[in-house]
Amino acid sequence: MKTIFKLSGALVLAFLIAKAVVLLRSQGVFNARRIELAQLPLSDLQGNPINWQTYTGKPILVNFWATWCGPCRAEKPHLARAQQLLAPEGWAFVSISDEDLPLLQQFAQQYPIEGVELWHLGKADN
Repeated sequence: MKTIFKLSGALVLAFLIAKAVVLLRSQGVFNARRIELAQLPLSDLQGNPINWQTYTGKPILVNFWATWCGPCRAEKPHLARAQQLLAPEGWAFVSISDEDLPLLQQFAQQYPIEGVELWHLGKADN
């Protein structure tokens, strides 16, 4: 029962944070040093560039993570649950890692995460 309360609390917190970010962003709070995801060398786990038209007009929750990071791995089910709650509002959830693509592919096969897309951050061309 204690675990259920902790999980419920974490989900409520994630939802409230996401809502606060949307509100603050709409007021221009996060626009000072804005990073355009479309400018980063991102691909899906098959190595295909991200099709940004798929995300036009959608809010995107971005999570940076690593396979070796215990807390990062522990939060994945919570992200999946938050995605289920926010999917009706059009939210997209993506987790980005700069680790080797084969390692990310292996992780995705071993630990599938429903509703959360895994993207690879490659090296920028100079």
